[in-house]
Amino acid sequence: MDYIQRFLSDEEPKKLSALENIALSLSAIKQVDMELLNSNYEHRLKELYYPEEKIVKWLDTFNQSFLWQFFEKYFKPRLYNAENIPDKTGAMLVANHSTIFLADMAPIYFGVHEQKRRCVYGMAYRMFGNSDFLKTIGGVKGKMENAVRLLNDDKLVIVCPGGILDACKPFYDRYLVRHVEGFAPEHCGYIKAAYQANKPIIPVGVVGAEETLFTLADMKPLVKKIMGWLDRKYSLSKKPKLKELYQLVDFAKVVPLPLNLLPFKSNVDAYAGKPIDVRAIVGNNPSQKKFADANSVVMMALQGIIDKGLGKRRDMAHLSGIFKGIRETAF
Repeated sequence: MDYIQRFLSDEEPKKLSALENIALSLSAIKQVDMELLNSNYEHRLKELYYPEEKIVKWLDTFNQSFLWQFFEKYFKPRLYNAENIPDKTGAMLVANHSTIFLADMAPIYFGVHEQKRRCVYGMAYRMFGNSDFLKTIGGVKGKMENAVRLLNDDKLVIVCPGGILDACKPFYDRYLVRHVEGFAPEHCGYIKAAYQANKPIIPVGVVGAEETLFTLADMKPLVKKIMGWLDRKYSLSKKPKLKELYQLVDFAKVVPLPLNLLPFKSNVDAYAGKPIDVRAIVGNNPSQKKFADANSVVMMALQGIIDKGLGKRRDMAHLSGIFKGIRETAF
């Protein structure tokens, strides 16, 4: 079974037999494998994004796969307060990035598909933005103009402004919404996209995903110092086999030191907050300061949702006070 051909077909969703389920799961794994490991792979899906109706129908089929079902059972994703998410119009969902294992996105993607019968278009890291596999589940290259286009087309767009720095943050910064990447006052690209499209922002706090990855620290400063010393002493950056490694470390925003290479099991919940009208905050004369003010409003709303979510879980309730104290110092 060819995964892309199956996605592009007009076949209606149906109940998969056990054999069809195995075939679909294997074809999905093969597709991801080809994209990641084959440098000569040529992308076959040329559109920036595919119609919402097509992706929703595809998810009705793909959700039956063992691959998807294992993911669902492992993280038990749940979306609460879905009534805050529009049924037909566009909106930007802003979530806290909690892990590199995609567990933080699971309750949002699963929940919106199941409860709203809609697709969430995710702003993928530019390196993976052309992925055929990601396009079949709503992935779009993470550029501001793409987000504006989707919002203008009345689609649901999800962004994690904290980016990789949030996904790999050290354990002692768990559940803190920090001024990093898109949340930095000098950036706020997601705010500008929502402003241009005149669509609301819906903060979505995710709780439970941060337990899937235990990051001890960001090792980039130390790694750069060590590599710099080795380069000065042995000129390693000029050696062909090591040149790309030096370039990669320079390019990387974080070099995490994880305790685990496979995700820990954790139940993951997402809570959709009330819509935030960006234009009501920024006004008719936008400036970077006003965009930063709107950014602060979104960050505080998101942090509040996360804190409430932590308080509802017995296994995490005791952490809420600790995180609150750290947050008050950070803000």
